[in-house]
Amino acid sequence: MRYFCAVVEHGGVSRAARALHMAQPPLSQRLRELEQELGTRLFERQGRKLVLTHAGQVFHEHARQILNAVERTREDVLRARLDVQPPLRIGLSTTGRAQWLERFPAVQQRFASRRMGIVIADSAYLERMLRQGEIDLALMQPPQQNAGLTVTPLRASPLLGVVGGIDLPADATVLTVEDLGRHPLLLVRRSIGMGLYELLLQQLAARGISADVPIYCTDSTLLLEMLRLGRPGIAVVPALEVREVPAGCRALPLDVDLPPFQLSLVHRAIGFDAATVRAMKEIWGAA
Repeated sequence: MRYFCAVVEHGGVSRAARALHMAQPPLSQRLRELEQELGTRLFERQGRKLVLTHAGQVFHEHARQILNAVERTREDVLRARLDVQPPLRIGLSTTGRAQWLERFPAVQQRFASRRMGIVIADSAYLERMLRQGEIDLALMQPPQQNAGLTVTPLRASPLLGVVGGIDLPADATVLTVEDLGRHPLLLVRRSIGMGLYELLLQQLAARGISADVPIYCTDSTLLLEMLRLGRPGIAVVPALEVREVPAGCRALPLDVDLPPFQLSLVHRAIGFDAATVRAMKEIWGAA
């Protein structure tokens, strides 16, 4: 299983062989033996690329979960031998940093005896890590698929347009759809699935407006930093993530029909640490 996963995750036999410090022919032979044992093809060759079959996709998902479980078991045994409490593995959305920092003193006090491992990533990536058991819980946007996960809403935040380096009337108090259509937009975009980016562009298209989006990314803080460094435009970001408006910029509410940004506590529905989840809910006032 380890060899198979290496081939999938390194994008080919030759790269996997180098990563595993072994010759390519023995690795190819192991894959053929695995396919023979399972009675089905796991890969198809498309030109010079190896592509997973449907059976290969199913096997990879289960194989990765098994290998992760083996690694966690090894770590648990080591911690038991050393009498060390396991770390609290937290996923944090790139659009939830400010809210995390606001509550970090309470988190630190509640979990003073625990080591913490924090992964900052896009919500789609955190969802995958949760499903594979690589993190214990995540503070993120609601997942694309709830199956197997428990979702607790924590905070809803309206969206703001942070304006910098563009010609906007000094007496403007809101940003309209027309304003957004006239100026370059810096937008938060999920790496997978429907989000703010797609919803806003749909609204503009419905009005016959073609949006100018020179930059999009998963990190609202980075968008604000680019405005500070002189990139002109309107950054559309969650209001709760705007801890400080960059110098020379101003923040205005949007007169646009968009849902608020939702930060949620997400964990696996089975096999989670109930005490830790309960404590996090209390810190966020969602118990």
